[in-house]
Amino acid sequence: MAKRHASLLSLHILALLLILTPGMEGLSSSVVRRMWENIGVPVMDVEAGKVSTACLDFLQNRTMNDTSLALDAFGKVPAGVLVGNSGWLGHFDECEDIMATTNNQSHHSHQYCLVELNVSLPSAPIPAPPVPDGDNVITMKYGLCVPLECDPDDVVAGIDHFLDWVHLKNVQVRRKPWCTGTVTYSPGFIITVTLFSLLFLVVICSSIYYSCQEAQGLPVADPAPAPSQDPQPSTSAQRDSTPLLGPTNTIIRIISGRPETAQQIPADRINTRFDRVSSCFALPRNIPVLMSGNSPQIISCLNGMRVISLLWVILAHTFSFVGTFTEPYNPRTGKAWFSRFMFTLISNPYFAVDSFFFISGLLVTYLTLNRMAKNDGKIRWWWFYLHRYLRLTPALAATILFYTMVTPYFGRGPFAQMLSDRTECHKYWWTNLLFINNFHPSSLEHECMPWVWYIANNVQFFIITPVILIPLYHIPWLGFVIMFGLMTSSIITTGILVYVNNFPAAPGLIRFPDEDRYWDTIFNKPYCRIPPYLIGIMIGYVFHRYPKNSVKMRGVVAFIGWTILGTLGGGVVNMVVPFYSGSHWHIAANVFYQMFCRILWTCYVGWVAFVCHYGYGGWVNEVLSHQFWAPLSRLTYSTFLLHPIIILLYLSSLGTPPYLSLQIMSFTFAGIALISYVCGALLTLLVEFPVANLERLFFTSQ
Repeated sequence: MAKRHASLLSLHILALLLILTPGMEGLSSSVVRRMWENIGVPVMDVEAGKVSTACLDFLQNRTMNDTSLALDAFGKVPAGVLVGNSGWLGHFDECEDIMATTNNQSHHSHQYCLVELNVSLPSAPIPAPPVPDGDNVITMKYGLCVPLECDPDDVVAGIDHFLDWVHLKNVQVRRKPWCTGTVTYSPGFIITVTLFSLLFLVVICSSIYYSCQEAQGLPVADPAPAPSQDPQPSTSAQRDSTPLLGPTNTIIRIISGRPETAQQIPADRINTRFDRVSSCFALPRNIPVLMSGNSPQIISCLNGMRVISLLWVILAHTFSFVGTFTEPYNPRTGKAWFSRFMFTLISNPYFAVDSFFFISGLLVTYLTLNRMAKNDGKIRWWWFYLHRYLRLTPALAATILFYTMVTPYFGRGPFAQMLSDRTECHKYWWTNLLFINNFHPSSLEHECMPWVWYIANNVQFFIITPVILIPLYHIPWLGFVIMFGLMTSSIITTGILVYVNNFPAAPGLIRFPDEDRYWDTIFNKPYCRIPPYLIGIMIGYVFHRYPKNSVKMRGVVAFIGWTILGTLGGGVVNMVVPFYSGSHWHIAANVFYQMFCRILWTCYVGWVAFVCHYGYGGWVNEVLSHQFWAPLSRLTYSTFLLHPIIILLYLSSLGTPPYLSLQIMSFTFAGIALISYVCGALLTLLVEFPVANLERLFFTSQ
């Protein structure tokens, strides 16, 4: 260790001398070589190694003045190393702003590289970072400033050579470093920006045309939508303007209940195909729909539940992304949060997704059974599937395109290159559009946009839903038998997988061997996550079968239900607190928790929906059913798709390791949530609503 400290000290002293020595312009490359040799760095050995000729030529022909800023931008030993500060990032802007002159033209000459190192801790007891990366191994990130002529392989070769020279066998380069290099826009970036620009232009032009039609008293096309299984509001039902056709093609427009002056409109100007198509993209048509209140055919309390669940997801992702994709300045402070009261809402947030599964199962059952009742039990099942695919895919495809081709050019900071790697998206983007990304690729970390595993599960649940709904409508007891069979199979399968693989009850809170296998074996698999969806189907059937006024409940029953189910719901979230202190449950407890925790949580959520729907929710129903939630609820899908991208772009712009503070993290969450909803509104108005309008226009009969 003494030799290591001496070597690092000599390098830091050299960097200081390079900055403070007067008359640096007169120091030649030979002087630089002699100074390196005086501290024992064998330059000729490096030349004989794997460093490219272009990189070596640049390094050996620089004067001291050329290299002083670069060495100053290197990562230095910070304070707090013994308590987990393993982000030695250096100075990104100083490195990127180093200029050189070639042929009387100034240009950037250096690039920032972020290196990830594995450091094996010695057996002697010393203070160590609080979260080990493996058995006595910690991960640190180190920033370097190297010439543009040096590629990542040159950086790895140089680091390996230096580590061999100082005999540091316990330090290894974990992976190829992320280097900024020279920014060149790919054809994919140019094509994607062009497509989005054209889409934006279409929306603007359609909006102007739509507004001109309204201003001139011309009819505005507003095709009546077909009934839908989606929780999206009916477009025409939300309009405040309805054209009435008279027998002489005279149009009287009714606005807010007041008739306008009748005008004679030529027959060929009434709802032409061009008018109807262009109006699908018009903001004056879509924004009022977005901002309207609760739709009468939708269970209003679900709007609040949906928004709160999404905010829960964003909150958890904000905290977890900071800890996962960066190196916090004070990780021990972050670890102490886990023992705080109610922090399990952030550390054990996986039940928010189960709430979404429940809501999805409830809505698809309630709306589909209602339609079957109106059509004598008949429904076009091919349209049932096609409509769902058209509902989900366009916004998802637009997000994948934007995430893969455009966002890598947004970030500027030490973590930007690491967070802009889109290799997996170039390989597996198509699995997202087929909704099989939770099976292929086989690992969650290799998925393109890993957070959309939820959407794949939801679609897979949707595919088997008719197998339940058809018997549930015609022979209810048979439908319930199928549901209980599926739920029992899921519970048993989950228990077996937890027992065989010895998974803990709270895998996200402790380190254990083969931790990644949990996420790929249980977390994102439909056969382990389907119980909340099935409970949603049961509640949806109850809502369909029994009208609002047909259910009577005594006050004492409501009190007992709130007490028992509220205790169970809060218990499954908070009972994992002992894991934070290093305690471990018996394997039987782990199995039991994983088998039933999602069911218990969903029973609590189902109870809230039940009592609110039938008028026994009190102030809870007033809050969840408030008109305020309706616009935000319509943005749920787009905001869910985009919010992790917003978090990653924020982290890409950090210049230093993030400082963990609950106050700072709260402000960060609030900003990310707000920006995510604004971006979600843009995606909804540019893609989601126009596609839904086109669907209603061309498939009205369905």
